Amino acid sequence: LSEIKDDAAEFSSDHTYSHTNDMLRVFHSAFGLKQFRSNQLEAVNAAILKYDCFVLMPTG
Repeated sequence: LSEIKDDAAEFSSDHTYSHTNDMLRVFHSAFGLKQFRSNQLEAVNAAILKYDCFVLMPTG
């Protein structure tokens, strides 16, 4: 196995991507929410940018 690393900071909410406005619009219209939970935005950005992702988060 290769080394496991956390690249979440690379996809932080400080960055604006070409998909950001559309993603936020769909997020709000589909789920009725105004903001992501901790680390969700980073995970979504990585997935949309076609990075390999493994995300393990509590469901609440």
